[in-house]
Amino acid sequence: MRKKNDILWKGMMEEIFDDLLRFLFPEIDQVVDIDKGFDFLDKELGEIYPEPDKEADTRFVDKLIKVHCRDGKAEWFLVHLEVQGYPDKQFAERMFQYYYRIFDRYKKPVTALAIFTGRQGNKMPQCYTYTFLGTSLVYKYNICCITDYSDEMLMNSDNPFALIVLAAKMALTSRTVSDEALMDKKLLIARLLYKKGIFSEKKIAAVLTFLSNYVQFGNPQTNCILKSNSIKSPVKIILWVLLSKWRK
Repeated sequence: MRKKNDILWKGMMEEIFDDLLRFLFPEIDQVVDIDKGFDFLDKELGEIYPEPDKEADTRFVDKLIKVHCRDGKAEWFLVHLEVQGYPDKQFAERMFQYYYRIFDRYKKPVTALAIFTGRQGNKMPQCYTYTFLGTSLVYKYNICCITDYSDEMLMNSDNPFALIVLAAKMALTSRTVSDEALMDKKLLIARLLYKKGIFSEKKIAAVLTFLSNYVQFGNPQTNCILKSNSIKSPVKIILWVLLSKWRK
């Protein structure tokens, strides 16, 4: 399941990375030329940090993205992005290892972001520190803990990544609520996507694909119902919302 969720996060981020940046850095458009797009350096990141001893189902979500600057001082910079859903004592050290390996290879500005998706994300390390014989180092990185955002704030946002965060929060409680209650929550997000009327079809599909597969029902048959109604157009969104009749 963890490997599947990793794939969902990676796929979603490639579709709405601009919205992710705007959600976490409200002034990002003053720094980044969004219109130039992004280069996802997955192959290069694997060469930088291959981790041959890691099992496939225990990997974390890691992305390296080339982003174009708006001003002429720096042509481009790199975003190192990690999604972490479980406790890891080595997380901060790994973030630092990524940084110095990335910088050593590219010699370009690097900013790092850690997205914590677990229940205790606010307890995850926010920096890496090292001290030895008068030599000290502090490496801080940006953090996003999904439990820090209220449902109301996320539902009122016009940013599609806010609904990704809402879906990720929903997944934290999916095992403690009934399938009927979970269906209501999924349908709420589907309605929000449709009613806002400001998202492209491509981004709507990305959010709903994440929602459908990341947040699982207890009854496998219910998951099959939703998978048989893949969402790829506004018309199908309406059909998916009509699945509310399933529980009546």
